[in-house]
Amino acid sequence: MPLTGAAVGALSDHLARQMREIGDEYEDKGLVFASQTGNTMSASNVVNRHFKPLLKRAKLPRIRPHDPRHTCATLLLIKGVHPKYVQELLEHANISITLDTCSRVIPGWATRQWLLWRSPSPRRSTHDDAEHARAVPNRAINPCE
Repeated sequence: MPLTGAAVGALSDHLARQMREIGDEYEDKGLVFASQTGNTMSASNVVNRHFKPLLKRAKLPRIRPHDPRHTCATLLLIKGVHPKYVQELLEHANISITLDTCSRVIPGWATRQWLLWRSPSPRRSTHDDAEHARAVPNRAINPCE
C-alpha cells in the first residue's frame, strides 16, 4: 500500500527506536509490526495489547482492526477520489468490492456519481436523473438503461 512521506518517516523512526531499545536481540525481517525479537506478532496480542488500548485512550468505540480500512475508503470516496484509485489502494480484487463495502454508507453517493459520470443530453436533464434516483432510492442505477 502506498504510504505518505510522513507515514514512512514515522515508521522509520519506530524501527530505529526498536533497534536502540532491543539491541542485538532484534532481527530485522522487514516487518512493520514485529515482536521484541523481530518476529511476527500474534494477531490476538496486537489486538489486545495495542489496538484495544489505543481505541480506549482515544475514547473510540470497540471496532475490528480491519474497520479503519473501510473508514479510509469511505472518506476518500466522500472527498471525490476516483473509486478505481480507492480499489487499487485497498488492493481489492475488483471495484465492486470497494463500492459494495464503502458506498452504501454514503447518502446519495450513487446518485451523485451517476450524475457526474453521465453527460447531460438535450433530451433529458440531470435534474430528471436526480428525480428518478430519489423515486427509486434502493435500486441501483444502471447506466445502460
